[in-house]
Amino acid sequence: MLSYDGKKIIPAPLVALNKTYNKTGDGKKIGLTYQITLTGTLLPFRGSPSGNFSDINDAFWTLSGDPSDQPFVGNNEDFNSLLRKQEAMRFLFSEEGKSLEWQPSFGQPVVKCNPRILGISFEPGTWADRANYTITLEADKIFLPTGPLDDEDTFDPALIKSASENWEFEEISGTEGSGYTVVHTVSAVGVNGFDELGDLLDDKEGWEHAKDFAEARSSGLIDPVVAAAALGGGGWIGGSFFAST
Repeated sequence: MLSYDGKKIIPAPLVALNKTYNKTGDGKKIGLTYQITLTGTLLPFRGSPSGNFSDINDAFWTLSGDPSDQPFVGNNEDFNSLLRKQEAMRFLFSEEGKSLEWQPSFGQPVVKCNPRILGISFEPGTWADRANYTITLEADKIFLPTGPLDDEDTFDPALIKSASENWEFEEISGTEGSGYTVVHTVSAVGVNGFDELGDLLDDKEGWEHAKDFAEARSSGLIDPVVAAAALGGGGWIGGSFFAST
């Protein structure tokens, strides 16, 4: 069984789940992303979505069991049925953050996430008896009945896709090595994260997560190792920095 926003896709697609870590330039883990790929087949006159709907909002099966097969109709109606099914699939996955749920056979626990939608594609073909498709998604959390999968990690993942930092030290004229102007540049790319209800995590969009990440690193004590490396190993005693707007 697989559904998105409570709407079942029948026959259910295969699910591939991969995990990658988001890191800073020095290799420090700052976040993680689950890549989810759905690979499946649409059949004319069978399954969900329907290829004969009057309202696209009602194209998908939402009840228990499977829908009854529709009567086979010739005269290229199998092709038209698959086109309508593709339309319904694109419509369903046009909005991200809804609940994606899949469950193996024999009553195994349901796996859930609220993903971002990366794309949906349909394999070239005659589309007479089937239409193969691939849907790519990504999520920051995968939920099991026992809790989120990120509990397996020892760090607290941030909703940051990538980040970088750069330091510049310039000697202040006339100080003879006793004063420096320091420029600390922090950049980050944030992402929208969703909770189990489909609401934005922390009620913040991706750019706000990036802003919080950068601001948290825009003031504090200057790492003496960084300073020594920038100044060739000498002349640094200590100092601090703060955000300038």
